[in-house]
Amino acid sequence: MLRRSRRLSTEQFNEVIKKGKAFHSLFFQLRISRNPGEPTRAAAVAPVKMAKKAVARNDLRRRIYEIVSPLLPDSVVGYHVIVFAKPTLLPAGEAKAPSDAAVVEDLKALFVKAGILR
Repeated sequence: MLRRSRRLSTEQFNEVIKKGKAFHSLFFQLRISRNPGEPTRAAAVAPVKMAKKAVARNDLRRRIYEIVSPLLPDSVVGYHVIVFAKPTLLPAGEAKAPSDAAVVEDLKALFVKAGILR
């Protein structure tokens, strides 16, 4: 889990939503905002459309934080990042769920695409 000091506050979250730049991949949408002089912070969002129960949404958010936490030390300093889960992350019906390795690689590629990860 990502430490509290590395997560976005509500004010920071709202600022990124207003002024942030969006990037997309198969499993995630990323919204970033530049904030020089501050450490890179992140937030994870699991929409109600994806999982109706709070338990499932919290589990998904924790899973995203587990993926993001090892990426932040290698990232460029001074960004605020919001990671939104897309419905392709939790397939409906009898479709096979994506492997954890595929999800991690997808998020890494998205961080590189956004210019946050070297």
